[in-house]
Amino acid sequence: MVAYTDGSFVDNKAGWGYILLKNNKPFFEGYGQVQNHFGMRNIASEIEAAKRAIQRALALGASRLDIYHDYEGVGRWPDGDWKTNRYETEKYALFVNQMRKQMEIHFHKVKGHSNDELNDRADTLALAGVAAPEPVEKEIVSAERESEKT
Repeated sequence: MVAYTDGSFVDNKAGWGYILLKNNKPFFEGYGQVQNHFGMRNIASEIEAAKRAIQRALALGASRLDIYHDYEGVGRWPDGDWKTNRYETEKYALFVNQMRKQMEIHFHKVKGHSNDELNDRADTLALAGVAAPEPVEKEIVSAERESEKT
């Protein structure tokens, strides 16, 4: 399974967003607001997006998850390349490494705002999350899948 994750920060509110792909096709997405960003601004939302994608992928039965993200710390903290010098980043790294006992998790840095369609979609979802009163996590019903039902 593959995930694209992103975070957003607007008017002192943080939002997270992710999109999951299976067999190279988007099939699940989520977004929501980070309730307490601990002064970390968009970094808290970047972390929350990755955590939510991991939890959802595991719930959907994934044995491996490749996470594409545009904030470097998302992969660097759990991989041990960056020091977790804040409680929140330490907690995030511990979370990822606990989840790695249940499935393989690999991180891939992509350039943000570079016309990568799926990274742009995760960014749009994160922006929607800033204003979302409740988290939204839902299956994506494509036209192709809809026609299979009829």
